[in-house]
Amino acid sequence: CGPRRRPGIPPKHLVLVTVGSLRADHLSCYGYQRATSAVPSDDAERALQRAMGIDDLARAGVLFANTYAPSGSTVASLATLFSGRSPLETGVQDDRCCLSEDVASLPELLARAGFHTTAFVTAPRIDLERALGRGFDEFVAGASDPETMLAACRWLERDFGDGQPVFLWL
Repeated sequence: CGPRRRPGIPPKHLVLVTVGSLRADHLSCYGYQRATSAVPSDDAERALQRAMGIDDLARAGVLFANTYAPSGSTVASLATLFSGRSPLETGVQDDRCCLSEDVASLPELLARAGFHTTAFVTAPRIDLERALGRGFDEFVAGASDPETMLAACRWLERDFGDGQPVFLWL
């Protein structure tokens, strides 16, 4: 009885976007009165799925009615996201902790599956690379969100040319 084959087409690329301290009740896609999560885009960009505001992503994808963070700690919540295990199971209780070597993480699993793994993050008070950087081929910690996004955009403009799937954490 071996493992069952997964139906469908294997993913080509995976992009994970996380935002610390983001509140759904202040996003326009959840009904907030001001356009806080919209990015100007035109019909052509939306047709090509190149409109990348949160509102565009919510309109084109799945918008969850309820989501919960497993911890008030950034590192503990991200460790849960990367491992599928609770903070009690990972041992990551606060922002000074690191994901243990014996806990498999998403970047490690994707790297083993042939993905090129890259992270572009901004967390000036937290060393995310030390805490969660295992499994990334490249890890860039910017000093500010604009600097981080500029570095990520430059990285995305590269011609990889190898057909390797990519996991990108922003």
